[in-house]
Amino acid sequence: MSINYKGYTMKKIGLTIVFSLLMAGLPVIGRAIEEKPWTFLVYIAAANNLYPFADRDLQEMMRIGSNELINILVYLTIQRFDEEKVTKLYYVTPGGLVQCGPDFSKDSGDRYTLMDALRWAHEDYPSEYFALILWDHGSGPLNRSLQDQFYRGICYDDDTGHYLTDLDYQYALQRTCERYRGGKKLDIVACDACLMANIEVAYALEPYARYFVASQETIPGNGYDYARVLEKFNYGSMKPEACARAMVEAYDKAYESTDDYTLSVMDLRYAGALAENISRLGWLLENAVKREDKGALCDVIWQSISLQNCTHFAEKTYIDLYEFYSNLLKRIHDMHLSLKARMTLTSTLMTGLRLINTSILENVHSENLNTVHGLSIYFPYLLTDIDDSYKYIYWSKNNKWLNFLEEYIKNK
Repeated sequence: MSINYKGYTMKKIGLTIVFSLLMAGLPVIGRAIEEKPWTFLVYIAAANNLYPFADRDLQEMMRIGSNELINILVYLTIQRFDEEKVTKLYYVTPGGLVQCGPDFSKDSGDRYTLMDALRWAHEDYPSEYFALILWDHGSGPLNRSLQDQFYRGICYDDDTGHYLTDLDYQYALQRTCERYRGGKKLDIVACDACLMANIEVAYALEPYARYFVASQETIPGNGYDYARVLEKFNYGSMKPEACARAMVEAYDKAYESTDDYTLSVMDLRYAGALAENISRLGWLLENAVKREDKGALCDVIWQSISLQNCTHFAEKTYIDLYEFYSNLLKRIHDMHLSLKARMTLTSTLMTGLRLINTSILENVHSENLNTVHGLSIYFPYLLTDIDDSYKYIYWSKNNKWLNFLEEYIKNK
């Protein structure tokens, strides 16, 4: 039986449950009067083949519902089979949904739609802490290129063919922080979508969020277990780090008997330093390929990213960053570098490993993925060229990693 993953369609034993929750005539609610500790906004982009799972996740949220500690909000754009697309705003209560305003229609793959969702949540439901969950298909940091058969980004709208790139969600978050948060960052950005736990995505989010929750691997259509996460608010409030960890722990409990799952939480305070370290690594490797024994060096790099030595995910161009660093460090004496170059590279690799360990606060995974460390990076393993879109993402405009990849591919 075929089950939709939030990245690709894969063959897996699965379950599709459709609830008839989204009915007309729901009561309308106005603005919240008092500020609460938390607002939990789920931006559901279900104008695509994941629409049945939107119903399921709404049901999970309704099992808990909002209380005096938390506003649970859903900005839902959905298009069922043979039906018109509709956008609905919901305030989730224990056992029910209260619609906020009339039906309308938005493009879930448009940055201004995400901005509208964030505006509504901040203006009408003020809170001390704020979590945004991006719900849909996801394919990591790459954006779609004309030659690419797969989608690259997140929050696809099949009605318009649009989706959110890294620059789109960065734009929406920047404007939100400026206009509604006085420059304060969002507390959590989480991706209930495949393949989003990449350093490139984390780097784009770092200026506007404190914690980042995402998966290196695909996420089943059932996605997050919202009831497990939200039920903790029945017993008291949480600080943002504890809430982010709870999301990861709940995911682990939901999928502990399955294969091919990962979820991690990253403290984005370290994303900038890690990005600088990767940029330095890229610069060192690029120059080493040009000046040193490039045959030996390229061979070591090849071994370090090979399927036998480094974890690749459903998207094979994404590799585990920690494993790649570790593999280079183990093989550094095989690179035929000068003593000075070897010492500099060793120091850079060891600093990077420490930064990864420090920044990844929680990392869960299935047994068959027990070597992953919670964060991936793009490396075109078997390809002869770099995806065109990678050259234009926020990361590549500010990092020397791309320069290294281009030099490596030219000389491998």
